[in-house]
Amino acid sequence: MVRIGCIALVLAYIIGMFWWILIQIQNDNEDYFLTKGDNFLTASTPSKLSPLENKESQSRNMIAVFYFAFTTLTTVGFGDLRPYSTFERIFNALILFIGVACFSYIIGNFLNVLDAFDLVLAENEDSDNLSRFFGILQKFNQGRILKKEFTTEIEDYFDYYWSNDKLYSVASEEDLKYFAELPPKIKTEIFKNFLFRSFIQTFKKLFNIRKNKKVQHSYYKWHDDLYSEFMI
Repeated sequence: MVRIGCIALVLAYIIGMFWWILIQIQNDNEDYFLTKGDNFLTASTPSKLSPLENKESQSRNMIAVFYFAFTTLTTVGFGDLRPYSTFERIFNALILFIGVACFSYIIGNFLNVLDAFDLVLAENEDSDNLSRFFGILQKFNQGRILKKEFTTEIEDYFDYYWSNDKLYSVASEEDLKYFAELPPKIKTEIFKNFLFRSFIQTFKKLFNIRKNKKVQHSYYKWHDDLYSEFMI
């Protein structure tokens, strides 16, 4: 998260400095760009001196362009700083179009980090529940400490279970709601070839339902709708 935050700040700084360079080019070529009146730098400089001559205004404008770029990239846009000339508006739109795309990518990575963090918290919650379960066992055992081999065996079992539980992805009601929206063929493939593949292979004979008792090898298959619904 710190790395993503640093990337966002550096991106805003680079965009701001590039914006400042373009405005300086405009200042040096006012006749060519047909600039009249204030521009971004002169409007944000309180001194009567030129922004390029006033050392204090240079540091102030560096902060101003960084602040302007950051607030625009984050789509806040307070409006206290804005482009003035047509040249500034055109290049501001082009620069920030690219910048917003990059910032959206950063936000996407940030959301992925939060999802991973939530997953870690969920695993820790399972561990906490197991610890409380051990506490119940100890009280049931009249307060005597449980054997280390016993608790280790249970912990190993649940570690394996949590890391290999294929049904974890459809554990909640919200997961089942999205799963129900899938096409029937995809749901069948998920059940048959992912969730219960090993189970079906082990007990295949128990699920061989005859269509016609007189015809040998006449069994219902997954492509039969009734059989698929029954198996699911």
